[in-house]
Amino acid sequence: HDLRAPIASVLGLNSLAEDTADREELDTVLAMQREALDRLDLYIRDVIDYSRNKRMAVQSEDVCLRKIVDDCMADLVYQTNYNKIDYFIEIEEQTCIQSDKLRIKIIVNNLLSNAIKYADSAKDNSFISIRAEWKEKGVTLIIEDNGIGIKEDYKDKIWDIFFRGTSTIPGSGLGLYILKESVKNLNGEIDFISKEGEGTTFKIFIPEQTV
Repeated sequence: HDLRAPIASVLGLNSLAEDTADREELDTVLAMQREALDRLDLYIRDVIDYSRNKRMAVQSEDVCLRKIVDDCMADLVYQTNYNKIDYFIEIEEQTCIQSDKLRIKIIVNNLLSNAIKYADSAKDNSFISIRAEWKEKGVTLIIEDNGIGIKEDYKDKIWDIFFRGTSTIPGSGLGLYILKESVKNLNGEIDFISKEGEGTTFKIFIPEQTV
């Protein structure tokens, strides 16, 4: 259903676009098509990440965290809300760690994608902060936002596969499940604090992997 519904929407909207000569109506239809394709893209990305995390062995290599963050930001630039948010990246270019590049990218991408997706449209100063702190035998990534936050009743459920806290924002319900599994595969740790209406901070400890 999650795969077919956006495709059906796009096909229906395409028919509307073919039947209209009004430019304003056409722009509206194109915007709706973009939203449907965004939903499909996000779902497919989550399914691919889930598959990769399940079947691929952990591989250790030199991973530069700033490059990972920059790459993820570039991938998310067309996501809804992206241009309405201020970004503060406090990671030095030389902050590198021996770990699994694929899984670190899955972790960073999921956290940034969620922070953008759940930005609070009622706030004029939406922000996302990304920083890294060296700890003994590893690095702690800290991603903070002032988005809509997580309801108290949902805090024990967010790691469950297919759990979604809202039906008004598109998502597969796989993102945080994949995130936690990826951290687990790296023998890392993850924690968060969140308050509804104020924002969320995730902390992920990534240990150095032995070569």
